[in-house]
Amino acid sequence: MLPLESSDLYWFGGAAGLWALRYHTAAVVFVAIVVADLLIIKFGHMNP
Repeated sequence: MLPLESSDLYWFGGAAGLWALRYHTAAVVFVAIVVADLLIIKFGHMNP
């Protein structure tokens, strides 16, 4: 893990917190898309 300044950690934590609070629905959709992509990659071997 790279060393980070406390201000960087604070900014990252604050940004992540705001993003989670404001865009939690988008986050759920994003995770669902990622899982679907992984399932397609794992089971969709017939796709070129």
